[in-house]
Amino acid sequence: MVLVSHPGFTLAQALDSDDVSAASETSDELECYPASTENGVTGTADPGATNPETKSTRHCEPGASLTNYEDTDPGQTSSKSVESDLASDNQIKPAVFPVDLLHSKLVHFYSFKDRVNDTLRLAFNIDYSVLAQHASYTQSGEDTGISGAFRILGTWLRVGTREGNNGHLVWKMETRNPLGNHPTPRDMGFDTGSALSTANYKELDYWGITDLFWMQRLKGGKYAFVAGHTDPGDWADQYPLLNAWRSFMNDAFYNNPTQAIPKRGFGLVGQVFLDNKLYLMGGVHDANGKDGKLDLSSFWSTREWFSYAEFGFRSSRRVGSRHNGHINIWHQDAREEAGVEESRGVVGTYSHVNARGGVSFIRAGWSKGDAAQMRRFIGAGLSFKPWGRDTIGIASSWGSPPDKSLRNQITSEVFYRVQLMQNLTITPSLQATYKPSFTLEKTWVMIPGLRMRLVF
Repeated sequence: MVLVSHPGFTLAQALDSDDVSAASETSDELECYPASTENGVTGTADPGATNPETKSTRHCEPGASLTNYEDTDPGQTSSKSVESDLASDNQIKPAVFPVDLLHSKLVHFYSFKDRVNDTLRLAFNIDYSVLAQHASYTQSGEDTGISGAFRILGTWLRVGTREGNNGHLVWKMETRNPLGNHPTPRDMGFDTGSALSTANYKELDYWGITDLFWMQRLKGGKYAFVAGHTDPGDWADQYPLLNAWRSFMNDAFYNNPTQAIPKRGFGLVGQVFLDNKLYLMGGVHDANGKDGKLDLSSFWSTREWFSYAEFGFRSSRRVGSRHNGHINIWHQDAREEAGVEESRGVVGTYSHVNARGGVSFIRAGWSKGDAAQMRRFIGAGLSFKPWGRDTIGIASSWGSPPDKSLRNQITSEVFYRVQLMQNLTITPSLQATYKPSFTLEKTWVMIPGLRMRLVF
């Protein structure tokens, strides 16, 4: 099988003078690949097709694709995974402002992405997010957190077909930095006295590799396995709104707080669908992972692992299917250097997606040991699209921390994500913590916020 059709091709050649001249002679009007909803998956009409004749201005409607990226992911990964970002961020969406306001300036960029994918089998996205939050109370007095995250992510060396066996290398590089003289929203969130932070926007003051693994699927996704540097939170206990860049940000509605999900590190994951709906999944990961640090040796040297087994039901094999329910049993070895005791627990989630794209969910969990953020937890919420364009989300939870001497807390969040342009979303939000566990100074802490995400 030929993986790269022009071995001598480089990114510089993709933008050589001949290509740029040819591109400049083309129309600046946006062209798209037609939408496909086969098996509930939206992507190019002919996955893997790169014939420019299939790209046309007439196809530029919601759900159409701006690139020729093959959708090999049958929706089995997290809504925050690299594959999910590639599929979603390259689709046409209903927006407040017309498509051509910004996209007419990006026609040549999307053509460049097509050419790179045609020749190198390299698909990529670039995004930049900023979050600003203000707390009504913090223990240190630093009541404003602002942080930005710049990410470059994609897949490379894709082999096979979506209907049969396929695989590719998944990669992501990113840097995250506080802006101005403010702490990050994640640090400020814990500073409110809450057992759960208000956001995953933390500091990573260098360019780090946060994903580098091989994804392999067999028989159209009936079997799948992952090996490499990965985020275990991209696989275990998934539901459609688990995405801090687009949906809820608080830890209560991110990875289940009664599950001790470690930071990124070396891991192995396997999944098998017993039929079209029932599945089994299991994984083992380095319990001492470090964000941005590509260390594959710690998994083997310390032998301190986070492992889990999950049994579930999905009405169409997809995380975002109409019905998605599962039970996940996990265990984490004692982490000697970190001073964390052996811990275990069980978590469960059920989500439902309606015909208009709205999502409702309920999540619960129990843990023993001090590795997880919560000992007991239950949360529920929903999202809906009031005009078929923007998204409103509302959720609330109750949790009890591992230390029984601390008080239980209630955490709530509401957001309104506005699809301002195809590449730009703005999301005002409000979070509230009732009786934060780590302080007796306040009964209520309110945290308004504003998030911006720009993607290409």
